[in-house]
Amino acid sequence: MKNVEIYELKSDSFKRFLLFVQLFLSIGLFGVLIAAIFIKNMHIIKILLYGILTLLMLVMAVNNKNFYKRKYMTYIYLVISVILIISMVLEIL
Repeated sequence: MKNVEIYELKSDSFKRFLLFVQLFLSIGLFGVLIAAIFIKNMHIIKILLYGILTLLMLVMAVNNKNFYKRKYMTYIYLVISVILIISMVLEIL
């Protein structure tokens, strides 16, 4: 019985961690968008923006699957993250 309670507690702390990661990535994305106003080199900003958006979409897909149990939105987030990874690679090249 104790093992089940410990497992649920660890699972809950991991879910909270993922929510905090999503919050920090959202704040970071907002910071990059504000920094884009002041920085002239848009090439670096685009790569950084694509990277943060990719990580945010992947974390949102995991959170969507864990919390909201909506499998179709999870697939949409994964497809968007793959598109962002491809565009980030093309931007680097």
